[in-house]
Amino acid sequence: ISIICSLFLCVINAYSQKNNIDEENNKKSKKVSLSIISYNIWGLPIWIPGIKKKERFPKIIDNLRRVDADIVCLQETFEYEFRKKHMSKLNDTYVLNKDYLANTKKLIKVDKRGGLNTLVKTQYQVLEEYFFPFGAEKGMSKVEKNGGKGFVITKIETPIGTVNMINTHMLAGNDEKRELLRLSQAKRMKVVIDSLQLFESPTFLCGDLNSIHPSRDVNNDYIGKVYRFFTDSIGFKGVYDKITEKEFSYDGKTNKYAHSWYQKKIFRETLDYFLYAVPDEYLFKIEESKVIFN
Repeated sequence: ISIICSLFLCVINAYSQKNNIDEENNKKSKKVSLSIISYNIWGLPIWIPGIKKKERFPKIIDNLRRVDADIVCLQETFEYEFRKKHMSKLNDTYVLNKDYLANTKKLIKVDKRGGLNTLVKTQYQVLEEYFFPFGAEKGMSKVEKNGGKGFVITKIETPIGTVNMINTHMLAGNDEKRELLRLSQAKRMKVVIDSLQLFESPTFLCGDLNSIHPSRDVNNDYIGKVYRFFTDSIGFKGVYDKITEKEFSYDGKTNKYAHSWYQKKIFRETLDYFLYAVPDEYLFKIEESKVIFN
């Protein structure tokens, strides 16, 4: 429940160009530019003062249409009404995953996919999609256990071949104990990434990591371990070497929804990230990256 109403947009550019191809084949190298959004919509299936779902949900769809990204990674889509009534309005533009694990028979119809939905433009083919739950661990709150968080891996066919998109939402909480629980979740992710050999193709990870960037350690009561694990142990690279105010993805001071009740002591922070791992044979660059508060 960290980023309330902001989009993290990343536009990437990559094209395949093998090192050992002749000049003629080099002229035929394929190119693709992708824009990717990470967006925690704060779609909790309960009423909380200031949450104002009926006011926010239609605006979320309008903003997604306006930005028109190729891939949209949504977190906290627990609210059944959002998926059924609002997100379905995007099915003319995006391939929507089958809500096959949604609990539709009970009074509270929550999403059993960890509140994660990855939307892909219809011009691309979704080859496979898997949801991997993190599982419950000792020390987690009842809310976190019921949320069933995890990560979704979507394999997408593009003009340069298959790319992997990982959408995740990790444990919330701003203390060392919860950071260690998040580290355990990151290690679970590494096992899956290695076993599926995802890094043989361009792989992108985005979502709500709920962890402080290393450049923000001085603003924290503990040393962040999760981001370092993603970069040092798994092999991802991050968009930013240093976080400035422009990269803050949570603003509890100016965001009226957050300020009404949630973590008033944490006014501004970066909790949402875009990471990538691209094989050497691809020429790759970040063209643009920004946080959109709306």
